[in-house]
Amino acid sequence: DVCPVGALEERQNRHSGPGEHLVRTVCNYCPVGCQLILEVRRGRVLRVGPDYEAPANRGQYCVRGRFGVSDFVHNPLRLRTPMVRKNGTLTPATWAEALGAAAEALKNTPPEQVAFLASSRLTSEELYALQKVAREGVGTPNLGWDLPDWSALEPLHTALGKVGPTATIADIEKARTYLVVGADPWETVPVVGMKVVQYTRTPAITLPPASDYFNYLPGRALLPGRERGSLILVNPRPTHLNRFADAWVKVRPGTDAWLIAGLIKVILEEGLADPEFINRETVGFDEFEAALRDLDLGRVSRITGVGRDELVRVARLFARNRPALIMVGGGIVRQGRPAVAALVALALVTGNVGRPGAGILPLYGTANSQGALDAGAVAGLGPGQVHLDETPDLDNVKTCYLVGDSFDLEGPAGLRLRRLLEGCETVIVQGAYASPLLDFATIVLPGATFAEKDGTVTSLERRIQRVRAAVRPPGEARPDLAILAEIGRSLGVDISPRPAEVFAELAERVPGFAGLDYEELEFEGPVVNPLPEAFKWPDLRLAEAEPVPDGLVTVYPGRSFYRYDLTTFPAMLKTLTTVGRDRVLEVGPELAARLGLADGGAVRIVGDGWDLVSRVRVSAELAGDAAFWDFEYVGPPGGNGRERVPDPYAPNPVFGPVKVRLEPVSG
Repeated sequence: DVCPVGALEERQNRHSGPGEHLVRTVCNYCPVGCQLILEVRRGRVLRVGPDYEAPANRGQYCVRGRFGVSDFVHNPLRLRTPMVRKNGTLTPATWAEALGAAAEALKNTPPEQVAFLASSRLTSEELYALQKVAREGVGTPNLGWDLPDWSALEPLHTALGKVGPTATIADIEKARTYLVVGADPWETVPVVGMKVVQYTRTPAITLPPASDYFNYLPGRALLPGRERGSLILVNPRPTHLNRFADAWVKVRPGTDAWLIAGLIKVILEEGLADPEFINRETVGFDEFEAALRDLDLGRVSRITGVGRDELVRVARLFARNRPALIMVGGGIVRQGRPAVAALVALALVTGNVGRPGAGILPLYGTANSQGALDAGAVAGLGPGQVHLDETPDLDNVKTCYLVGDSFDLEGPAGLRLRRLLEGCETVIVQGAYASPLLDFATIVLPGATFAEKDGTVTSLERRIQRVRAAVRPPGEARPDLAILAEIGRSLGVDISPRPAEVFAELAERVPGFAGLDYEELEFEGPVVNPLPEAFKWPDLRLAEAEPVPDGLVTVYPGRSFYRYDLTTFPAMLKTLTTVGRDRVLEVGPELAARLGLADGGAVRIVGDGWDLVSRVRVSAELAGDAAFWDFEYVGPPGGNGRERVPDPYAPNPVFGPVKVRLEPVSG
């Protein structure tokens, strides 16, 4: 674990002694769905270990799950009592007083002026309850969350009948080709990234069974278990996986849709498609092919910055080595529907759907973003991912109800949320931590962390797993489902405070969930990935991006391995924030020379809600005028540059690129 011979021990639990009991639960960080074993003693999580037989992680976990849980749960910023603002000051209140005030505000505000914003780290039962309160109790369509606008993923819904995966983590072992697009698995989903490395290194290796881990001789060579797979990376910047890649397509930022369309064009022209699959399993291919007929590869090369010969080489590599697994990251979602539609079409044209080792595996989102979609906790999408005729309007919100702890008020999207809250008469904050949101709160309802509640979450492979309470919430804090049940009851909505009963109701409305029993999800949760009778070809509409205005630079966000998505508050993860690389703005040599930026020097980033100073790293691997920023890092008081909260004023998805000025700082 930390030290193989026990000579070293972790600092945070030094001399703490053994735990009293163990609790199996699911990690609340990334969407992989790693099962963890929490070692508990006297109401405190002492240590965290992996479950060696868990289907998703098979005894593996990353540094975030290993060292981040205790700080996350037992944090000095935890909320312990309800509060209500009186005479301009938040004062402690009883639960009856706080819940009554929240219910009255929701009742007395016109539905179109009420908004609900939810964290995708809530359990599926809590998210389902939240949308019931919003739609049935209040009657508002104004539902938002802390992830990109789901409508960017509409091509998945059109083609597959759902927004979700068509492959599982187990398919990584069966695939012969891996296409990783707009993602850095090593940073964002390390357990998946490690599996990709395992099967693309030379030679490929087969790890020993989990039961043999402690008896395995470290000096013994790992034997090749299979032929190594081919790895294709599509990313404008290098990642850890580059050293194992057969092809690195250094695409110009924001042009992935054009690149993938070019690959499809080559595959069709060279007869590398799968006509049998297309004719037997898909509908609408003739229209799609006709729309692609006039696509010129020369134009594709000009737009993407990728030469024609490289396009042909990559297309052949992908199409000739099947089955192929397509891994999609947030970089694709940020580009909207065309990029997602192109990747769906690439899977269909090569028949890489619905067979072992093939399919689309999304690597974006948080611990339960898939569950949020299935629960219908977003505007326009009801439980079971049923389309609803809803048009959210956040321009005139007077009462805002925020549930969860994935929101902050810095960076471009944070600035927009701040403006929304400034226009509200009532702000209800339901969360586990004291945050800057309390400056706007009129009512505070203390909630629980994942280690203090029961429920289910759905991973990136759509595996449904149980979350279990290991310790009690501090003070008077309550599980979020219990709070939402009380709010719902006040609004005339029947919501059970028991997760098993809410799960049973949810299972009736989600295709593939029928027949699942909450109590039977004891260990190996099922993967629910129903496929349609026929796949529909998406509507692929390509358009060149508008040029960046003179004097501005497009900055694209990224993630940090050690600070993945949970540095809303610096004190929350003090163990993890002691390690990790420095915060930098990464630029290419062309941009650095044009703006007078020096490697290791300082730069001021100004515009679109940003005003901060960062160190510069000039990377020879970057081309063009784009820059990259790790938005997980907490910066100076001017902001931290993160794009993580629902963007009510702009049509582009959150986490999206921003256009700013870069000014060299001397001294």
